[in-house]
Amino acid sequence: MKVKKALKIISNIIFYLLLAFMIYISFVVINASRKEEQPEVFGYKFYVVLTGSMQPDINPGDLIIIKTINSEDIKIGDVITFKNDITNSVTTHRVKDILNNNNELKFITQGDANNIEDKNPVNDELVQGRLVKTVPKMGKTMDYMKKNLLPIIIAIIAVFAIIVAILILIDKLKKKGERDIKNS
Repeated sequence: MKVKKALKIISNIIFYLLLAFMIYISFVVINASRKEEQPEVFGYKFYVVLTGSMQPDINPGDLIIIKTINSEDIKIGDVITFKNDITNSVTTHRVKDILNNNNELKFITQGDANNIEDKNPVNDELVQGRLVKTVPKMGKTMDYMKKNLLPIIIAIIAVFAIIVAILILIDKLKKKGERDIKNS
């Protein structure tokens, strides 16, 4: 009997932690969308690759996960994601060289599939982070989810509500069954 109660408590804790995490993620994504920024979760950002400039390692439609870091921690050979200060677009390229002018860092970058380095050095304040993981073809799914965020959130909340209702119903039926056994 104690094992069942312990398992129930553990499953409830896991369920409510997952629910809290889903709510947290929803707020982060909604808030970032309102500000037209990329959502950041625990220091990580997620981007969908649109071009083939980093092929063959990173392809269009891939999802990349970057970690927000200090510019001083970037090394030659790292793949970084940065904003273009003119177009406000985001690019992910490899660091070919680092310029340090009076402690003002600038990065010379180049796409792996490109023959020449990028035209302008990247100022350190434009760096969004360093690549930590590439998830092939997952970017298309992320784009779909981003475009249909509200219906997805509503569906997730509805599923959680149904699960909670079922768990409550099961608990009530068990308690009723236990009372019926005691009363017999």
